[in-house]
Parts: sequence; C-alpha cells; structure tokens
Amino acid sequence: MSQPLHADIVIVAFNSGDWLRRAVASALAADAVGIVIVVDNASTDHSLAAIAPHPRVVRVENPVNVGFATAANQGWRAATAEHVLLLNPDCVLATQVVAALLAVQAEFADAGVVSAQLLNSDGSAQVQSLRRDPTPKRAIAQALGWRAVGIHIKPPAVPGIVAVEACSGALMLMRKSLLEALNGFDEGYFLHCEDLDLCRRVRQLQLRVLVDTRVRVVHDKGTSSAAVPDLVAHAKYRGMLRYFEKFDAAQTAWPLRVLVNVGAWLRYRMS
Repeated sequence: MSQPLHADIVIVAFNSGDWLRRAVASALAADAVGIVIVVDNASTDHSLAAIAPHPRVVRVENPVNVGFATAANQGWRAATAEHVLLLNPDCVLATQVVAALLAVQAEFADAGVVSAQLLNSDGSAQVQSLRRDPTPKRAIAQALGWRAVGIHIKPPAVPGIVAVEACSGALMLMRKSLLEALNGFDEGYFLHCEDLDLCRRVRQLQLRVLVDTRVRVVHDKGTSSAAVPDLVAHAKYRGMLRYFEKFDAAQTAWPLRVLVNVGAWLRYRMS
C-alpha cells in the first residue's frame, strides 16, 4: 500500500518578526506536511529564537544574508520528501492547503509548479498569483494601465485550476526531483524575479504552472522587506534586468532594449 503524499515546507526568513512563528505553527498544524525547514538569512530581530524547538523543524542559519534564491536552494536541498512547498514567512496555511495542492500535482502528470490564490489581509486577490511572462511589450502595457494585455491575469469568475505562465514565489509546490533537474533557483538573483525565472524554465521542459484558485492563502506581503526598502528596490532592478537579458533581450529590437533598460532604471530611481 502506497504512502499518502506529503511535502516538506521551506521558509526563507529575514527579520520576519512574529509572522515567522505563525507561518511555522500553521505549517506544523497542516495536513500532509513532513518537516519544516527554516532558512534564516542573518536576521537581527530574534524571530528565529521565538520558534520553540520541535522535532519536525530544521533550522539553517546563514551568517550573512545570501538572498532568497540561494537560501531557497539551501532549503529544498535539505528536504527529504518527494515534494517541496516553498512558503513565505508572511503566509499562514489553513489545514487542508498542502493536501489540496498535492492532489492537483497528483492529478496532472505535467504539473511542474502548483500554487494557490494568494489573498491580501482584506481578502482581496493578489495580482501576483496569476502572471504572464514580463516580456517588454507586456511590461510597457502594464505600466500604461493596459492590464488586459499586461503581466497580471484576473482570477477566473468561477474558481478552479488555471494554467499560467508564472505564479508567485510566495507559495510554490514542486517535486524535489524537478528542482534538482533545474538546479533550483538561479542564484544570480538576490531577491525578486527568481520565481519568474524558475517558472519559465519549468515551462521550457514542457511542464505547466498551475494555480488552483479554489485554494486560498493569506499573504501579508512585504513584511520582511519593509525595513530595507533600498536593498529591495536595487535587487528588483537588478533582477528585472537579469531576467530580460537571460530570456528576451536577444530577440528584442535595440530601440526597445534601450527603452527596457531606461524604464527599469527610472522605476528603480523613483522607488
């Protein structure tokens, strides 16, 4: 008789305050969860110390902040389960969330990444849950307010499973074997755009990124980054340029390439 599916959970933390304790507690209480791996990027707020010792909690403490991508790779490589759920510390899991996502993974053989509909604290849908690749034309359309052809996708009127080009890195379920095949996140990103990069490489393997909008998770985004806005703005700027050069620059006409670089720099300066 086969063992029921379960996933190990990886949480990358940096000065995450009491949200980290809540995220870990919700993960331990959720169904279909094995171990919870907390990778701390040299926090100074004592949030890691607030987590009581637990036999199912594994701690990885980095002496410096190595960035999200590198820390996430440390986390999933420490996992022992067949499936890994990457979870932001500002997310709280309901009991059935992990089991529901595992069921989607099991149902679709070509499911590379499975995610949920993320919600703001007021219950509204977060646009980062369902995304298209941020090609130059889409990024410009998004900046001009033409959201119908931009990056973000409106949730379906009737909740269900949606195939998208990218989902949010705040909550991503994947097979560990796929992460190994991809060598995980590109560690050239420090913070931001590494989730878009991973989703694109998953799709290059003819696998799909699926979001089950019936599964909902509150994500109080930005709790860790609020204290270091300059670092976050610079990391986002570098991440956007890295993503563009890696995937889209070669097939983009030079005037548009210049516009992309200038637009990214202006966005960074304005932020």
